Amino acid sequence: QPAFPDKYKPEEGVTEAEVVRDVLALHGLARKLRAARHDQGSVAINQVKVGFALDQESGLPTDIFAYQQREANRLVEEFMLLANTSVA
Repeated sequence: QPAFPDKYKPEEGVTEAEVVRDVLALHGLARKLRAARHDQGSVAINQVKVGFALDQESGLPTDIFAYQQREANRLVEEFMLLANTSVA
């Protein structure tokens, strides 16, 4: 397991192992929440999102690419949905 870069080091008193444990626990919970939503009939919209590489000087687009959604994105998305439904 790679070490955290300095800018992502956990705050003092928290170990990397604790952070990993907690993120994996959140991941498991997010997967259960997602499964429950799908079981209740939610619709999954899996559209391709695109991004653009911009020229640093002109700011004009120089390339286009498909945005790759990672499991971390899905984890955050799931808890955002939970927060929104909790306050609705």
